[in-house]
Amino acid sequence: MLPDIPNQFKGDFVRGYFDGDGNVWVGYVHLGRLKKTKTIQVSFTSASREFLVSLRSQLVRMGLTGGGIYTNKMATFSRLSFSVRDALKIYKIMYNAEHKLLLERKKQVFEKFFNCGRSSTG
Repeated sequence: MLPDIPNQFKGDFVRGYFDGDGNVWVGYVHLGRLKKTKTIQVSFTSASREFLVSLRSQLVRMGLTGGGIYTNKMATFSRLSFSVRDALKIYKIMYNAEHKLLLERKKQVFEKFFNCGRSSTG
């Protein structure tokens, strides 16, 4: 379960957890088609599936609509993942103000997605 976090700090909590145990990926899907599509995915990893269920519930209350949880076969970890629309909402939640405490390299992956656009041909 998530700790009780005051509303004004929820974005900071999500960003802190993401910087420690999160991942953002930008790449292309539909590579075999005439037009490949640029996409972004955000994920959070934990040894506690219950924690990720609680995190997902909190993010849904903050406006997200999707998110799936995968648990590996040996049940040693779980991963909560979000695709494009929700990934962009997570960006807004985490970077909603000027912050000094963040991993710039992870924020730059989001910005790379913004700068390149969502679709590309090739």
